Amino acid sequence: MDNSKLAALAMLAMLISGTALAQEEAAPADQMTDRPYSVETQWTETTVGDAVVILDLHLANPPGDAYERFVQDIGYWWSRSFTMGGPATQVIMIEADPGGRLLEIYEGGTVQWAEVLHLEEGRFIGFGIPEGTFWSGAGSISVSFNEAADGGTDLHLEHRCFQQYTDEEDGAAGYAQGWSLLVGENFRRYCAGEAIEDAVIPAEITDAAEPSEGAAS
Repeated sequence: MDNSKLAALAMLAMLISGTALAQEEAAPADQMTDRPYSVETQWTETTVGDAVVILDLHLANPPGDAYERFVQDIGYWWSRSFTMGGPATQVIMIEADPGGRLLEIYEGGTVQWAEVLHLEEGRFIGFGIPEGTFWSGAGSISVSFNEAADGGTDLHLEHRCFQQYTDEEDGAAGYAQGWSLLVGENFRRYCAGEAIEDAVIPAEITDAAEPSEGAAS
């Protein structure tokens, strides 16, 4: 493996371990009271730790529109800072069917980040994170788009990471920083009509390669 790939994998290891999940350091959850979203973390000590991140966000968009923007337009708000390929990433997409993939396509290969387990169009999407993908380990992500009293959307995201961390490392904190940037900031701003400067803008790919070595098939 050449030095550039080793460097990329080293950086990714830092990202998924929670030490460098965002280019800009996010404030701790208890200092986010002035922000237009809330983030809650839970930590359970077993032999190793189970990390849970819960993010709640209100959007002016109705649930169907918010869902479409999240699922169909992910490339317009997902930051390149959270990709395997970085500048070489061409597409990040969600295949919106059970068994579909949260998939990144970059020059030279693809990475499957998660698998779609369940979805209700306009209301809910749930992912499983198989062991062996480029996350820290097995887990799940669920995102609900609930109609609010004002006709907007109350978005509820939960990310659960199963037995990945030692009792000396709070893995939830790093994931909270990542989702705060991606959803609390980028997705919220995209739903409000803003362009996200470092987003992965979809490119036309005619032949998607098989998942790269190390990614789940």
